[in-house]
Amino acid sequence: MYIKNFHIEGFGPLKDFSVDDIPCGMAVFLGNNEAGKSSAMEFVRAMLMGIPTKRNSLTQNIRSSKGGSMKIHDAIHGDIDFVRNFSTNASLVQLYDAHGNACHESILTEIMGGISRDVYRMIYGFNLLELQNISNFHGSEIFNTILGASFGLGLRGPVAALENIQERMDAIYKTRGKNTILQKLFDAWNSNKD
Repeated sequence: MYIKNFHIEGFGPLKDFSVDDIPCGMAVFLGNNEAGKSSAMEFVRAMLMGIPTKRNSLTQNIRSSKGGSMKIHDAIHGDIDFVRNFSTNASLVQLYDAHGNACHESILTEIMGGISRDVYRMIYGFNLLELQNISNFHGSEIFNTILGASFGLGLRGPVAALENIQERMDAIYKTRGKNTILQKLFDAWNSNKD
């Protein structure tokens, strides 16, 4: 999945602000202090993951924002447009396919791979201050996601990967197993030997 473009109707200091033709891969926003880089990043986070339920000054500011729209591209679903209006119902997201047909909001969760807001914030959408603050990486979900990715497991943590490997091994061979692949091959070999 990658973001193709977004339009901010109103979010923090940004009003009627668009970013088009975002390249596939990593995107870096550069600008002067107070130009709106952090606000644009928070907008992307809020659009993709919703607003955190914990109340603080940031969430209060977001809840008073008009929101905006975003277009993402996914290998399975193609282009998906979606809209959030944070001032009316921040959790409500409206999704549309490339033909303008409404889609169920569960597609966004599927496209995002079921990751949590914290994992998205710390691995996919972070700023330099958050990157410098290594203490943000102490959550076990974030640690397991990073560790899983380093082993080529995607978003699966090492515990889930080991369970999957054990299930596969048990299907092939299990001590005293009668219905394993290896036991069936051995039985077939024994019956052909006679």
